[in-house]
Amino acid sequence: HGLSIGDHDYEALEEAGVNWKHASHLIRLLIAGTHVMKTGDVLVDFTGHELRDLLISIKTGGMPLRDVFVLKDEWVAKFNEAFASTTLPDVPDAEWANNYLVRIRRAH
Repeated sequence: HGLSIGDHDYEALEEAGVNWKHASHLIRLLIAGTHVMKTGDVLVDFTGHELRDLLISIKTGGMPLRDVFVLKDEWVAKFNEAFASTTLPDVPDAEWANNYLVRIRRAH
């Protein structure tokens, strides 16, 4: 994004109103994306995950916005590192995915 942490007036942003749910989703998606790049497994359910309490804290506004931005930058770096070294193919197997979705649809 090109902005540094110091470029933001966090107090003014918080006073204007932060959608903490969106902030928690941003962090959750960065964590899940990093996980899939490293393991190939899609992480959807954070029940019992070591970072679940952190995500809840963000979602309920329990973390200062400045700290959320720092965390976001840390996870963007982790995501980019995982992306650079992932063994996942550049293009998904569309035929496999389509067949899978058709099988699920027919089963239900």
